[in-house]
Amino acid sequence: FIHDLVEAAGGSNVFADVKSEAVQATSELILARRPSAILEFRSSVTDDARRREIATWDRLATVPAVRNGRVHLFADPKMSIAGPRVAEVVEIIARTLHPEAFPR
Repeated sequence: FIHDLVEAAGGSNVFADVKSEAVQATSELILARRPSAILEFRSSVTDDARRREIATWDRLATVPAVRNGRVHLFADPKMSIAGPRVAEVVEIIARTLHPEAFPR
């Protein structure tokens, strides 16, 4: 489901070749795949927990997504459950991945 949302938003899933519903990516695997953006999805999270979670990525500073400040944590149930708001979720991901395509 998330893979399809990311692709519909114009992104590429660096784990697309993994034949599993969910990937438990190790630090070594993330370092090897070198994603340009990292998207994490939760059903809910406090602002403080969000900051801490994003800060944990700092130890992988050589990963382009981390180095360029492109680690994003989404805390919204509609983003982790398939439903009638799929188009809205695709737009949110597209705006995150391609902010230059959405002038303010």
